[in-house]
Amino acid sequence: MNRTPPPQLNNAERRERPSSFDPWRFLQKVLLYLRTHRGILLVFLAYLLLLLTRTVDTTGVREDGYLVLSVLQILAFLIPTLLYLKIEGWPCISRLRLSPPQLPALALVPIAIPLIVSGGLLVGIVFGRMSAFAGSFTLYDTFVSQNNRNTAEVFHLILTYAVLPALCEELIFRGVVCQEYEKHGLPSAIILSSLLFAMLHFNFPKLPTFFYAGLILAMVLYATRSLFCSMLVHFAYNLFGLFGQEYMYNLYKEAGDEDIFTYLIILIFLISASAFSLVAAGIYRKYARQQLSNEYRARLPFGKTMVLLGRDLLSPLSLLCLLVYILVITLQ
Repeated sequence: MNRTPPPQLNNAERRERPSSFDPWRFLQKVLLYLRTHRGILLVFLAYLLLLLTRTVDTTGVREDGYLVLSVLQILAFLIPTLLYLKIEGWPCISRLRLSPPQLPALALVPIAIPLIVSGGLLVGIVFGRMSAFAGSFTLYDTFVSQNNRNTAEVFHLILTYAVLPALCEELIFRGVVCQEYEKHGLPSAIILSSLLFAMLHFNFPKLPTFFYAGLILAMVLYATRSLFCSMLVHFAYNLFGLFGQEYMYNLYKEAGDEDIFTYLIILIFLISASAFSLVAAGIYRKYARQQLSNEYRARLPFGKTMVLLGRDLLSPLSLLCLLVYILVITLQ
């Protein structure tokens, strides 16, 4: 007895027929997504670890507090980044721009320091958040710097609150995240890394300030083609936070006329921004004479670049990072 073959479905009918959920296929898609977004996965894991450590009390035992913060930064940033580089291999390491900068590029570092400081203060003034600069310098809105001005205290303070953050945070944000998203265009690399960097500090009043700082650090990275330069600027900015931030806030409040202080900050910002632009332009002209390629620049149309930027900002891991940030801010 011959069996009648089942009717053949055309493409439209196949699309209309509801498909059953395949857990194995879904898991494969999730693993593929995580494999191609390892950089932001590192950031998300760091967010989770920092969220857990908000229950750690580092007040009262100062030396142990420095130790806890140092170990935390190594566990949250340095070790995961080194494991990431081990997995990805040499091609990824070479894209981190760990080579020493050329001598003309170093000239951008001392100019970028007043630019990031004055711009950060100006952002605080514009958003009415200058009060966020009052008090002691904090990391991740959990660890409060304390300084009794003795030599050992200052050494521990600089190492824990300035050196380690500059090293660890630059490795993961301007290193891993930027090189991973450069293929989508520089806007994705710069804006996404800066936004994740700003949210990392879990300080809503200073979110615009940290976002601005991330933008400047990314521009230093791409202009100098050296991660060491962004680390130096980041280190100097942390030093300002430790020893100059509260002083500038007190000066702002005691100036008598806050407008004069604001105009002075604007003047410093304009001068440093102009100098930064001129020096950066000279660096790029030298790159052109040396016929150095812009290996980080994706040759994409502007519209395509903006679409990719939107997708990156709304990707699952980006939204999870935002969710952790909102959770922490809400619980505060």
